[in-house]
Amino acid sequence: MRRLIPFQLFLVILSAWMLPTAATAQQDPVIEELEIALWPEFDRQAVLVIYRIQLAQETQLPVSLSLPIPSAVGEPHAVAWKVEGGELFLADYTRQEEGEWAQITFQAQGLATQLEFYQEIDTTGAGKHFVFVWPGGYAAKNLHYDVQQPVGSSAMNVDPPSDSTTRGAFDLNYLHADLGALAANTKFMIDVSYTKPNDALSVDTVSTGPVLSSIRREESTPEVAQDFPWVQVGGLVGVLLLFSGFMFIRYRRNHSPTKMRSKAKRRAKKSKLNQQTIYNSLLFCQNCGTKAATADLFCRNCGTKLRRE
Repeated sequence: MRRLIPFQLFLVILSAWMLPTAATAQQDPVIEELEIALWPEFDRQAVLVIYRIQLAQETQLPVSLSLPIPSAVGEPHAVAWKVEGGELFLADYTRQEEGEWAQITFQAQGLATQLEFYQEIDTTGAGKHFVFVWPGGYAAKNLHYDVQQPVGSSAMNVDPPSDSTTRGAFDLNYLHADLGALAANTKFMIDVSYTKPNDALSVDTVSTGPVLSSIRREESTPEVAQDFPWVQVGGLVGVLLLFSGFMFIRYRRNHSPTKMRSKAKRRAKKSKLNQQTIYNSLLFCQNCGTKAATADLFCRNCGTKLRRE
């Protein structure tokens, strides 16, 4: 049976340990709350679309999310995850177009995430209208929307119909509706129309700055080893990889052809020295005077038993 070298043995153990983790990572995370916030003509002549997602408490962090946005909108305005204290941190992401839709993929370090992008709206004339579309992809236990009413607008209508209107952020009105559970393969739309005779932006009439004032990049290193156990696991794997690499290099050096030839030469030289030591004795045959080796019992010339004093 072929003996495994330390590096090969480590790879076998690591593969067996990683298989359950890989299988778990392939499962889609469970979304407890999916909120679609629509802010028409807030800080641009467009609709600010905000996905607010709350993942289930049992979600293993970090978790990879891939959220759909229309390809036509280009890059998202912001992709962020939220810490328990409520502060948002921008996340790195990749964008992959798939026809009319682009998938925004990122690693969420917290259970709450937020994605924002701007969707165009026809602002010509007093009558405004736009349709938001969710193409499906994730199941959610609870789906709801919040549509912000632009300053100076009237006759606002949302379909599916809203079930309440509240005064919220920036002291503006928000139309709200709870839509229940959402299946992963379900596509839904939100149709919004209203009347607004001018192109004034809501942000110009409120005292608080734009929505992204609360989103920033992380400036200090958090206690990731305490908050995110996966970092500890990654550090352990890194140490094991370094150790196995050291053992592999050491094994290769000790079993390289050059090393083996050097060992053979040393053994041959030692054997030769031993033979020289044996024959460099002062023992002579008492009968014929022939020099004998230390290990000899009889003379090699005449056969006389050697006398040892």
